[in-house]
Formats: sequence, structure tokens, C-alpha cells
Amino acid sequence: MVSDAHRKVGELINGYRVTQIVGVAAHLGIADLLAGGPKTASELATETGSHERSLYRVLRALAGYGLLDEIEGDKFALTEMGSTLRSDRPDSWLQMALLASGDFFWKPWGQLLHGVKTGELPSAQGLGMAVREFFDQNPEVRRTFDDGQTSNTVTTTQNIVDAYDFSGASKVVDLGGGQGELLAAVLSKNAHLQGVLIDLPNVVEGARAQLIEDPDLAKRVEILGIDAFEAPLPTADTYMMKAVIHGLGDDRGTVLLTRIKDALQPGGRVLIIETVIPDFGDASPLMHFDLNMMVMSGGVQRTVAEYRDLLSSVGYRLERVIETGAPQSIVEAVPD
Repeated sequence: MVSDAHRKVGELINGYRVTQIVGVAAHLGIADLLAGGPKTASELATETGSHERSLYRVLRALAGYGLLDEIEGDKFALTEMGSTLRSDRPDSWLQMALLASGDFFWKPWGQLLHGVKTGELPSAQGLGMAVREFFDQNPEVRRTFDDGQTSNTVTTTQNIVDAYDFSGASKVVDLGGGQGELLAAVLSKNAHLQGVLIDLPNVVEGARAQLIEDPDLAKRVEILGIDAFEAPLPTADTYMMKAVIHGLGDDRGTVLLTRIKDALQPGGRVLIIETVIPDFGDASPLMHFDLNMMVMSGGVQRTVAEYRDLLSSVGYRLERVIETGAPQSIVEAVPD
């Protein structure tokens, strides 16, 4: 008789198969094709240019994981879970499924052992180059990554906006704010605020439709396409960074935090919006977020104690950690 422990370990070992099964659905656009109603494997094979029997076997597996329903008439229907892969959803998982099953994440994670044994960056080994260089050579992957980050922000934005009181702020800078979803939500809820969006030039272009073309937001927002490690940073009383610090090791993290501290007005504060890892001895599936940073960028997901140490090393005091109801928390810090 197979024990529960044996079964669970087997599921962990074979997790790579699920990634590729979902990846096939994403690459073929199965969720979009089923958005209008059930279809047969034959119909889907024709529409996707796939081998019918092979596709049927994948569809059957997707049904086994709850993404599809196999119904009478040899048809497959989209489930609520499966609908999260539709391309027209603002909170879609489609882009992340494409990335996770493709070279961008797949090859670096295949080098995890190499990174553990050598301390070298698995992404550089797997991709044969730095991530930024890979993006330069594969702009379509960069667009997919940016879209995936946007979708991830959409799913957590309201939690973050509801969790923090911006009434005492007057100007908030969203550093590394991507296409501006979080900043737009903060400004929309807080009509008194002025805002600045900072990210690399090729990233912030996607923010203009959301921020500049909205008449109200356009009057209260500035978009800066700059490198935050090199260009002067604007003065403000509040800086926020979502999913930025986790991509940086302590060395680059302290450089960026120091630059922000120099730009803060007296009484200002920085909001670090990240997944905070539980303290030592508290096992959590969130640990794989930390390993993804190790694999892809050399960054790190930190515990509260690690954030306190990082912040104090450059003259900040950790004020509080605010739970948002989403995977990310808000780490609030002020200069000493």
C-alpha cells in the first residue's frame, strides 16, 4: 500500500509535468478558444494546428487538474480555474504560464543544482547570458514578462491600496512601478496625492495610456523613464517599491535604499511591498519565491529580521509590517 508520504513526494517530483501541461494550454490559447462554449478535441486540434489524439490526451490531463471539464459528446468545457488562462482577463495567469513552461524560467531552474554547488547565478548558466541581455535579444519574452507582472499587480493592487493609509502623504513615488497599475490605484483612491512613476524607458511606455490619458490622473502624475541607480531621484515624502528589492542582493539593495533616503523629505518614509518570508523554523511554501530570486537574479526574499538588518545598515528604522491579505506585505521604514 502506498503511504500518504510516498504519494505526496511523488507529486512533488512530478510537478514539472504539470507545468508543461498547463504551458501547452497557454501556448495553444485553449482557454480563449473555449471561452464561447465547449468544443471537441477534433475542433480544437483544427483550430490550433495540433495532432488530434495528442491534444486530446493533454486536454484530458487538464480536466484531471480542474482546468477543463470533459463532458458528453467528447467535448471539453472551460472551468473557473481554466478561465484564469484567458488572455482577456486583467488578472490572467496566461503570461506566467508561458514563461514558466518556456526557456526563460525552465532553463535557469534546470541549473538550480549548479547554483547551489557553485554560488553562481543559475539564470546566466541556463540562458547563456544575463537576464537583461536575454530580454534585449528576445523582446517578445520581455513583453510577456511585463504583461505577467502587470497581471500579478492587478490581483493584489486593491489589497495593497486598502491596507495602507496615504492620507498623511502628499507626493508618492512608485519606483520600479512597471506600467503604473499600482500608482494609478493609489492616486485614484487618494485625490490629494501627486505621483511619480519611475521605471526603465522601455517599461514606462506602457503606462502612458493608463496614467496620461486619464484626465484626472494626468494632472497629478509624472512619468520618468530612467535608471534609478544612475539618474537623480525626485524629492518626495513617500517612496514605494513593489517587487523590486527582492530582485536585488544586499549590495545593490543598500545602494538603492540609500539613494531613496537622500531623496526623501524630512518625515518621509519608504514602503517596501514584498512577500515576507516566515522566520527561521516556520516552514512555508513561500520559500520557493526566495529560490526563484536566487535562480533568476541573485536576489532574495527576506524575513522581517532580515529587512530590519538591511534597513538599519543604511540608516532606516523598520516601523511596522502591514499584512494586506495578499502574498505581499508592506514593510514601512523611516530614516533614523
